[in-house]
Amino acid sequence: PAPAPAPTHPLPSYRKLTKRFVIEGGTLCLVAAVVILLQLVDSFTVMRGLVHQGQLPEVAKALKGVYDRGQPLVQLGLVVATAFSATLLPALTDALAKRQPIEFKRQTQAMVHVSLALSMAATVGLVALMPQINRLLFGSLEGTTALRIYIISILFAALITTYTSVLQSLNEYTAMIIGIIAGLATKVLANYIFVVHYGINGASAVTVLSLAVMFAVMWLGSPEDLQQVLLESGYLIKLLALSAVMGIVVVLSCHQITALVGPILANTRGMAGIITVIGVLIGVLVFVAGAVYARLFTIREWLVLPYGKRLIKAVAKGKEHHS
Repeated sequence: PAPAPAPTHPLPSYRKLTKRFVIEGGTLCLVAAVVILLQLVDSFTVMRGLVHQGQLPEVAKALKGVYDRGQPLVQLGLVVATAFSATLLPALTDALAKRQPIEFKRQTQAMVHVSLALSMAATVGLVALMPQINRLLFGSLEGTTALRIYIISILFAALITTYTSVLQSLNEYTAMIIGIIAGLATKVLANYIFVVHYGINGASAVTVLSLAVMFAVMWLGSPEDLQQVLLESGYLIKLLALSAVMGIVVVLSCHQITALVGPILANTRGMAGIITVIGVLIGVLVFVAGAVYARLFTIREWLVLPYGKRLIKAVAKGKEHHS
């Protein structure tokens, strides 16, 4: 007898494929470019707002330049914060494809925890070291407060990227679209008013607020299990306490070095660079030691981090030696 014909699956129509391409592809592109879109709104409103505030056009242009210093710093922080969480995406998709809900939840938890911890550490570290970084890169301390506010964007932007990856694997795009619209609307409606009243500090605050609104909408629109991952009180309390300790230690260390070398030498770009490097090293050591002591990460989460495997082995050897 002739072999039975293989079952055929009807191919999706071009209309369906085009619709998916526009909605899914377009949404992911918008999420990836969300920080740039907020900067686009700034380019139309910050200068006008500063002039309306009473600044001369030349002064307004200079202040806008100071405000723009935060953009590369945010991008740098985002690269660090999101790169490691992205390595978990294939495992996340694989668990979903194999219908393993427990494994999917574990991978999601690892992804959110790693991204949140790294973005929090990067944010607090940059805020603590901002005077030195500002002096090192741009030769002045102008706009340090605005840059410190702007840097908080890293935290929300990293969470948005992480939750986007998880929602993408679940084929959930509605929350992403609504979140982007709500965030951009917040920026468009509030930016000019805040700049008129608070200058570039106001523009920085609205950027952070817009990203917070985007993330809040995405978080509320995600499945309940995904919401709970972020609400684990034990993890959040440990992370906040550890970040606060790290920030305080870094600030005090920088003040101590500045006092030792004297104000004249401390105000040079070279010394600002040395203080920044020392501050980064101290911050990393404090954060890693605190994370190990407080058991901030699971074994799975440590393995995602660079040198995590070596650290686990070193801690295990230390315990054996101690016992």
